[in-house]
Amino acid sequence: MFIHTAGLAHKEKESYEIQAQLHAINVLGTKQILEVCEKVHIPKFVYISSTAVYDFQSLSGDSHVNPKTCYGKSKLEAEKLVIKSSCSSYIVRLSTLFGEGDRYNFYKLSKIIKSGYFLIPGIKEIKKSVFPVKLASRLILSLPFSSKKSSEIVNFALPQSPEFGFICNYLASLHNIKSPKVCPYYISRILAWFCDFISVFLKLPYNSQILLKLSTDTEVLTTKLQKLFPDEDFHDFGFYMSNYKNHYSTNCKNLE
Repeated sequence: MFIHTAGLAHKEKESYEIQAQLHAINVLGTKQILEVCEKVHIPKFVYISSTAVYDFQSLSGDSHVNPKTCYGKSKLEAEKLVIKSSCSSYIVRLSTLFGEGDRYNFYKLSKIIKSGYFLIPGIKEIKKSVFPVKLASRLILSLPFSSKKSSEIVNFALPQSPEFGFICNYLASLHNIKSPKVCPYYISRILAWFCDFISVFLKLPYNSQILLKLSTDTEVLTTKLQKLFPDEDFHDFGFYMSNYKNHYSTNCKNLE
């Protein structure tokens, strides 16, 4: 079995140069790997994709895809190559990962909440699809392959999606500070526009793209995941995050 986890991600500004890199690494790189796997007759292939391929409106595991970013588009294009290959495959659409080794989404959110200057933009009740990294690793290695050639797409996300406000409050509690307050969306929007303008001259940790990411409901269906692993006892976000308290609090400053 070959598990393809390599890829380019976490690029806030998708310039023409970054778009070219996304295509070269996420699409052409996947194509080259598939060609090698087919030549040496590797029968099982797992491609690590992303829920960024969705439009976050009407969702299912294999339809309603409409990526809004070049990153999402590159992952979707690579998925199509995997489906066309001769390998039996699983396409794992990962939601936002958290846990040991995280240096991006949750880590950066924890860091800015710790600063005390973070405001929750818009509605704090929006749902976020998330998944613990250790659980993802274990389940990927346990994916059940059929004896026949097939391609399966599965979302890796906790069945109980936490609210964004709950995530922020949980991270704040790790730093022993007050929960962030909610900022009305229209004010968040004006601030994002202002930062878009200023970012021409200064590098800022906030802009319209980040606002969209924070204020969008990203809940996905997990029916297929639960069917694939009927004996897995999926817990809520708080249960898994309790195992990573040290990573996001005490160790946070050591990851600078």
